Parts: sequence; structure tokens; C-alpha cells
Amino acid sequence: MNLSGDPRQALVLLGQRFGDLFDLFAREGRRLYLVGGSVRDALLGDTHRADYDFATDALPEESLRILRAAGLRTFPIGARFGTIAAAISDTLVEITTFRVQEAYEPGSRKPEVEFGDSLDDDLSRRDLSINAMAIDRHGHLIDPFDGCSALERRILEVPRGGLENTRSILRDDPLRLLRIARFAGRLGFAPTPDTTQAAMDCRAELLRISRERWKMEMDKLLLTRHADQGLAWLAHTGALQVVLPATGPLVRLGQVRRVGAQLLDTPDDLMTRWSVLLLHTVVTEHTDCRLDLSRSLETWPDEPLRTAFASGVASRFRFSNAERQCVERLLGGIPDPASLRADWDRPALRRHLIGFGEDAIRVLDLLDAVGDTVPGLTEHTGRLREALVSLRSVEDPLPRLPKGLGHALHEQLGMPRGPALAEAMARLREAILDEALANDPDIDACIGWLRDN
Repeated sequence: MNLSGDPRQALVLLGQRFGDLFDLFAREGRRLYLVGGSVRDALLGDTHRADYDFATDALPEESLRILRAAGLRTFPIGARFGTIAAAISDTLVEITTFRVQEAYEPGSRKPEVEFGDSLDDDLSRRDLSINAMAIDRHGHLIDPFDGCSALERRILEVPRGGLENTRSILRDDPLRLLRIARFAGRLGFAPTPDTTQAAMDCRAELLRISRERWKMEMDKLLLTRHADQGLAWLAHTGALQVVLPATGPLVRLGQVRRVGAQLLDTPDDLMTRWSVLLLHTVVTEHTDCRLDLSRSLETWPDEPLRTAFASGVASRFRFSNAERQCVERLLGGIPDPASLRADWDRPALRRHLIGFGEDAIRVLDLLDAVGDTVPGLTEHTGRLREALVSLRSVEDPLPRLPKGLGHALHEQLGMPRGPALAEAMARLREAILDEALANDPDIDACIGWLRDN
């Protein structure tokens, strides 16, 4: 990744885009600068962003007054922390008062901040020098910590660099360790030796950070273009083992790079990528061997253990209920590749769709990613994927029974309510799956089938 052909022109255009906003603050005698990621990305030739961050010497209540007086929609999403959001056309901007200090209490998602009046002081507290750049109304670059040089050298370091300074910045907000890994994954840049050593020294500080913030950064890292680099750096520093202790054997066996490479072979789907990491982790932890799908799944930890592991990680990282259920299904129910070699008939396809629900295709993507030791696996999963998509497009795979069936079975067959009735309904659903009974049959057809069987 190189700087764009004429970075100065890109910055001028960026300043012009928000000219009216700059002018609003200037008329009130206040300074306003576009800062952080949008400046970095513009220098790299990427101008496609959904939001933009600004820094100002105006206090939050003053920023709110200036924006509302101009008729802009405002959202005081973090006024206590100095941040006011506003909508300019279809673009969200966040305007934050200069800060000289920002620190997080253990387990908190909300920082304790101290406002200041210096742009340089504000930039100096940011996580990386590449994110500590700003531009003014005219697109003039303000780069007190050589972020532009860091972009050219493809390195990641904190403003001012140095081991002690880096330790101090990481201890102010230990989540920055995960952010550094995320930027290594996103940009393919290498953290400097001082950055890496400081991360090793401060990794235990991650335990002070809320698990929701862990997940936010890990989600972003797993979806990056160079996730293998970011994960490898986290493992090298020991930070990965802090947030996910079960990865210890994975790291010891040198499998993290392999896992990272397999992530890149999956679609940009967050739960599939989490499942790649977690499947490797649970198998390696319990077998002390690298994951190898060419060996029987009987050598793996059993399905309940894999499911319980997925559930435990989901709790640790505060997954949503839907995310938890997804990784439990994928890790617990992953099929043996040998079962994919036979041609699946329609009943088998239906059972797969019902068993995995919306994850029916995801589990095939997971197999493709981790099945690098199984010759021809992608051919089998590809054929199965096409068959599943085709079946789902022409019929409802779920077995449907008529309303009032339970009452009819009780009245006409004298079947007692309770386990016997539930068993009869289950047999009817199995008959539909096996195509021995048409889907969504009427009550007479159900009773007739039960009498005959």
C-alpha cells in the first residue's frame, strides 16, 4: 500500500468537502481540524468513508450550540466525553473537544477524559502516529509525529515512539494492543520493535478492559485483508493468549499463521471466521495436535465439548444470542468430510438444511477453509452447496403438519396426550423428510399413514 499519487491534492479536496463546517467554527473564533482515519485514508488514496472525525478547541456545549444554530441535526452521543455528532447531508461527522488525557477504569467502556486547548496534545494521545495527523480548512497537513513517514515505511508506532512512551500509551488504554493488531491486519504494516516489546510488557493490562471492547476489535481484525499478520502479532506478544487463553497450544504448535491464512479463504462473514479460529483452538487444545480434517473426527473432542467451548467463548466475548447459537451449531455440528463424498439425496439435503438452518451454507464455508488437508473437498462442498441452494429455492425444507392434528389424533385414534402424541408427531415429520408423506399433508393423510405404519 503506497501513498496516493498526489496526496496534497487529496487533502485539499477533503478540506473543501467540509468547507462550510470549518467556516461555522471559524466564525465563532474556534479552531476545527479533520483528524485521524480520514486523513490517513486520504493519503493512501481511499476516500470512501461513512464517518469523519474532527477535533476542536470548543467545549462540547459550544460545539452543540454552533451546529444547532446552523440548522444541522445533532446527536450528543458522547457529550460527557467531549463528542458531538452531526449529520451533514448523508455523512455522519463527530466533533470532539481537544483532549490531553484519556483513560479507562477497569472493566469500563467509558473513558475518563481531560479537555485541553492544544491540537498537538490531542494528537499525541492517539493510538498510532498514522492516526495522529490532521488537516485544516485548506487541506494543509499537520503531522507532528511523522505519521506520513510511518505510512511510507509501512510501520506501526505510537506518537513519539520509544519503549517507555509506548508502554505509557498502552497502559492508558490497553485496548490499543488489539487496535494495533487490527491495523496490522488491515494495512499489512509491521509494528516496530518498541511497539512489540511494549505490547509484551502490557498484555496483562487487557484484563482491565470490558469484554465488549475486546470483541469489537477482534471482530474487525478477523475481517481484515491481512488477518494472518494481525493474529500472528497478537500471538507473538502473548496478547492473544490473554484474551483467549485456550489458544496457548495453537501458538505453541506454530499454527496461528495457518489459521490466519485460512481466514482469508472464507467469505467476509464474521461468524464463519470466528468459527475457523475457535475450531482450530478447541481441537488443538484437546488433542495437542494440529487440526487435520483428513483424520477421523473421532480423534476430536466430542460434539458436546465443542459446543460447550463455543458457548464459553461466546460468553467471554459477550456475543449476542444469535452469534452464540451460530458458533455452537458450526463447531458442534460440523460434518465429517467423508460424509460429503456420497451423493446426498433430497431427504439428506433437507436434514442438513433443518439441522443448520441459516448456517447451512456457512458450515460448508467452514469446511472449505479448514479442510486444506483433504484432497477434493472443495469439489464436494461446491456440489453440495449448489444442491442446497437449488432445493431451498423451489421448496420449503421444513416438515409442516396441519393445524389441529394433535386434537384429531387424540379423538380419532384415542392417542393419549403427552409423550405418545409427541412421538407420533415426530414420526410424521420424519416421514415427510423421507418423502414417505407429502409435506403439509391434511389430517386424513397423517392418520392414514400412522395406521399403515
